[in-house]
Amino acid sequence: MYKQKFMRIWIVFTVAIILIPLLSMQVQAQKTQTFNDTSSHWAQIEIDKWSGLGIIKGYDGEFRPNDNIKRAEIAVIVNRLMEYQETDESSFHDVKELSYYYDAILKMHAAGIMLGYEGYIRPDDFVTREEAAVILARVLNMEEATKPSTVFTDDASISTWAKGYIKQMQDKGYVLGRNDGMFQPKRNITRAEFVKMLNNTVEKLFNNAGTYEGTVQGNVVVNTSDVTLKDMTVEGDLILAEGIAEGDVTLDNVDIQGELTIKGGGTESIYLKNGTKGKKIILAKAGNGIRIHDLCSSIQNQVIR
Repeated sequence: MYKQKFMRIWIVFTVAIILIPLLSMQVQAQKTQTFNDTSSHWAQIEIDKWSGLGIIKGYDGEFRPNDNIKRAEIAVIVNRLMEYQETDESSFHDVKELSYYYDAILKMHAAGIMLGYEGYIRPDDFVTREEAAVILARVLNMEEATKPSTVFTDDASISTWAKGYIKQMQDKGYVLGRNDGMFQPKRNITRAEFVKMLNNTVEKLFNNAGTYEGTVQGNVVVNTSDVTLKDMTVEGDLILAEGIAEGDVTLDNVDIQGELTIKGGGTESIYLKNGTKGKKIILAKAGNGIRIHDLCSSIQNQVIR
């Protein structure tokens, strides 16, 4: 009797040992899932990265990297990146309340990222390369260059409203030309090209609560609360995005080699500690104000936008 009971326990234990790694592998596989049509694609690394972060999604296992991307699709992607909180009332004739992009477009418009055309947003229009560059420049809170001439051989083809932003994006290496030096501003950007431009613009996204350390060679976005960056070097700008809402973020001994832009956080929730330093702080939160608990940081200049 005892032998049979022991054997049953042993069988259950053995099955559990076999199943637990398999379940773990399944969860990991879900996190690192790739698309059927991106294997060996030139942007596969970037597509896999941003898919793993939940920022981009596909269609029944395909990403369709060479398809052109629509304004509505970019609105959804950028909203996932920044988690905008403010929403405009719909004043656009072509933005339907039941559409998949309804909230994203109204939030993008409220944030000043995506503007309309005399009562229309044109959600199904394809996005040009210059439009994509301007959208991402606005996401980073960039100001237009005062002397906007670029080094692209087709500089004269860049629209006046886009040139100041593209100049800034080009100077920072976020947008590149072709081998012949052309930017091709009026050409529709593909889904893969937009992901590549996004990846050039934002090196690291923290969208889960936790404590993070290390060096990031580029710009960083934090879009959720209860995040601590500790003993970190950011070799670019750091954006505390709208998705933080009224939550807490702590910067503990963080060397920000660019600017710190604060768009989220409450009146008692942004903490700078232990020599956190940067060029300047830009306070750019809509609505309720922000109070920074500056505990021995080395950021002197504050700018309110």
